[in-house]
Amino acid sequence: MKIRLRDNSVRFRLNQREVAALASGSAVESRTDFPGGAVLLCRLTPGGEQIVAELADSTIAVSMPAAAIAAWAAGEEIAIGGRHDSLRISVEKDLECRHARPGEDDSDAFPAPAASATQS
Repeated sequence: MKIRLRDNSVRFRLNQREVAALASGSAVESRTDFPGGAVLLCRLTPGGEQIVAELADSTIAVSMPAAAIAAWAAGEEIAIGGRHDSLRISVEKDLECRHARPGEDDSDAFPAPAASATQS
């Protein structure tokens, strides 16, 4: 899982394995260990009737309706999301990079859509 925090938004990018796990009803999470013993957890969970986001005890926890997750996982849409109060939340399929990056493993990323043909 890749997480991006910017201004009043949080964006999660999930690989194929993580999307499948979320669609099957399992939570997915990412853990980052900081020097000194602090830990940041980011967790996505299917469930509930609407998007809910919380930050507590160094954990960013987001839940989304399971039916919306299942439809998104099975479809062609790249992203789903919404708002919880003023926080924008986006959950996206992580697409393979068009250019290789040293040290990054793209093996479980979703295939990038073909570039559209340009018209003359």
